[in-house]
Amino acid sequence: MDRVYLNAFETVPGLELDHYKSGSISGAWLDDEKVSNAEGGRLATAVDKVYFDAADGKVHIKWGWGTPRSLDRDEIATRIFAALRTAVAAL
Repeated sequence: MDRVYLNAFETVPGLELDHYKSGSISGAWLDDEKVSNAEGGRLATAVDKVYFDAADGKVHIKWGWGTPRSLDRDEIATRIFAALRTAVAAL
């Protein structure tokens, strides 16, 4: 196995969601600022997988189907990589 999946980083850092019992989003916030539930859903589905590939020594993001309007892929990647660096530094 050449990949290590980093499941804790599949969510956009700074995104917080509340859900109804049905599973639907009841509230969404990005960096403590309220965003629409639809935008919360787009952000929540923007990233499918984050993994370290031992073959090339890099961390990769497999993008999901969500296309948020508040952040582009570069901004999301920057947030994920910063969160990873912080987590590694805390070890």
